Amino acid sequence: MTCVIASSLTLLLKYVNISSKFHPSQQPRRNKMVFFKMIGFILQMVINAISNGWALSVLWGWFFVPTLGLPELGVVQAIGIALVVDYLTHRRTDTRPLSGEVMNKLVEAGANSVLRAIFAVAFGWVVHSFM
Repeated sequence: MTCVIASSLTLLLKYVNISSKFHPSQQPRRNKMVFFKMIGFILQMVINAISNGWALSVLWGWFFVPTLGLPELGVVQAIGIALVVDYLTHRRTDTRPLSGEVMNKLVEAGANSVLRAIFAVAFGWVVHSFM
């Protein structure tokens, strides 16, 4: 999750630097665009955290609770654990040059996060069905 957040923030900052080349008469429009992109960035972070927390809590309940006898995790606890694990195992962020619309990149990153969580739970369900 930290990787997605860092890459989204990098894209947003690149957009702000590139868009500073606008003519001064376009400044109010640019400010609105930056505001909406920041809102999109925050929404993407929230969606990412919730989807990762949900996936971790489901997988935890399927594998760690019966196997190790650990207590179940709620989504909020799982979000916290996912943040700590992402922080400790930080992956390199995407360093590709900014070539498209930033909002499209944010939506793509959010969709990838949700799909990753869904596929992890789906694969975990298959494995869990053999237990």
